[in-house]
Amino acid sequence: MSLRETNSIVNQKFGIIVDTTPNFFVCSMFKENWNICEKHKLWGVPENSTAATSAIKRVKPGDYLIFRLNKGPDYTAIWLVTSKPFEDKKGGPWKIENSNETRNFIWQVKMHPVLTEEFVNPVKLDYENGLNKETGIRTISYRSGMIEITYAQYKIISKKLIDNNLNQLQ
Repeated sequence: MSLRETNSIVNQKFGIIVDTTPNFFVCSMFKENWNICEKHKLWGVPENSTAATSAIKRVKPGDYLIFRLNKGPDYTAIWLVTSKPFEDKKGGPWKIENSNETRNFIWQVKMHPVLTEEFVNPVKLDYENGLNKETGIRTISYRSGMIEITYAQYKIISKKLIDNNLNQLQ
């Protein structure tokens, strides 16, 4: 499916006009917080992470989020952003629903799954000396919780996810 066709489906489903090229982001977190993101269809970044806050403030409806679980590196899902970034002074559901969470997630966006909520077979990339040679992504970049990636990097990761999960998608 082309990007234009995907945007057309988004427009029909959500009433959002997606008339710009989407951006692509990798969002890293622990499994407990991922379960909360899925449940609430919400992504948020820790209030003291300036890099992640900067990234989420650049997000717009129609952008793509690829989710990666820390201690992986396991890429597990692709979701589409369905709202502009907004501020929730209460910090979202993470601190309430995850007893191990101490941070507030002030900046958030609403989102919707692409193809499936979570892929059965996550993708594991190799990071020799902290660098994945195929994508050019460094492990240090995951520390903030959210980074912007290029379309080429997105295509590499998303193709691996889809190829690993063709049976799930049929």
